Amino acid sequence: MTAEPILHITLQNGRRRYRVKTDGTPDPSGRRRQVVATFDRLADARAFLAKTRAQVTTGAYVSKSEQTFGEFVDSWLRSRRHAVRPKTVEGYRVGLQPAVRAFGAKRLDLVAKRDVAALVEEMVANGRAPRTINLTLGLLRQSLDSAVREGSLQRNVARLVDRMPERQQEFEVWTAEEARAFLDATATHRLAGPWALTMSGLRRGEVLGLRWSDVDLDSPRPVVIVRRSRVSLGRAGGTVAEGDPKSTRSRRRVPLAPFAVRAIRYTRDVQAAERAAAGGFYRDFGYLATNEIGEPMHPDTYSAEFQRIIAGAGLRRIRLHDCRHSAISLLLAAGIPVVAVAGVMGHDPVVTQRIYAHMFEDDAHDAMAALDAVLRGL
Repeated sequence: MTAEPILHITLQNGRRRYRVKTDGTPDPSGRRRQVVATFDRLADARAFLAKTRAQVTTGAYVSKSEQTFGEFVDSWLRSRRHAVRPKTVEGYRVGLQPAVRAFGAKRLDLVAKRDVAALVEEMVANGRAPRTINLTLGLLRQSLDSAVREGSLQRNVARLVDRMPERQQEFEVWTAEEARAFLDATATHRLAGPWALTMSGLRRGEVLGLRWSDVDLDSPRPVVIVRRSRVSLGRAGGTVAEGDPKSTRSRRRVPLAPFAVRAIRYTRDVQAAERAAAGGFYRDFGYLATNEIGEPMHPDTYSAEFQRIIAGAGLRRIRLHDCRHSAISLLLAAGIPVVAVAGVMGHDPVVTQRIYAHMFEDDAHDAMAALDAVLRGL
């Protein structure tokens, strides 16, 4: 044994090895935790000892992890439940699944840049869209950042892998004529009110989360108050969660156009007739969007019914969420200020301006023409 904490070991074949045993950082309870490593060369053992002591002194030392990457992801997802909505946590879980499948059994501190790079290559080979790949990579960065902050990792290897280039996300919108045709097709549908709110730009979860107590049709300025959202978790037909809307801006009072007021009143009358017909079988939960016995509608059922209606009406196929894009586009095209549109929709005005920038190109050309006139004294 030398003066340094390095044990000289002679193997049966006569080879010598050098085992380092030194103090690492204490565990969370403050108990002593030792670092042990064995080397073929004394120089390597001394280098490891010096590096370890320096890292312990500066607080940079990270002990060997006993946790697999998959176990870490499970614990990280649990830690996020108090901070974000259930729908968001479920999105995190789905987004991280490719990484868990690829190296979930690997020890957390052994996950390397090459593992993440190989995952990206595999997702590309499987035809996954750049946006999907970047979502997984972004969640890897976010989760591993927390491991670095907690001292479980020295660095975040996911940040060493470049994101995929993405094209601007495209969406379909209906013309004013198509939007009117949809409202005509749903005017006598039992869910006429919810469909009118969808065409007014409310998100699916916002429409399905509305209760009659959130509706004021009799004031001089009728409104609905968005207080909650009902969303589907996981795959189609999955569990439904109800909670706060998507963001702070999403909690808002939404003025109702006359077409929406008429449609909501129609749905109210339909529900009253269904309640009377069902008698004791009716389950009144107080929602606008319900089935025939008063139960709140599943989000996936609502989307499927939307597709059935537009197919029956011969309308161009769009996603349910594209009704929101359609409403925003129609308002902007009508000259409504972007700040007012963003307020109604629960958007950040900057985001609205960026997403719908193409609609302001004529305004930009007009602005430069006006500047030209001023500068040339015309």
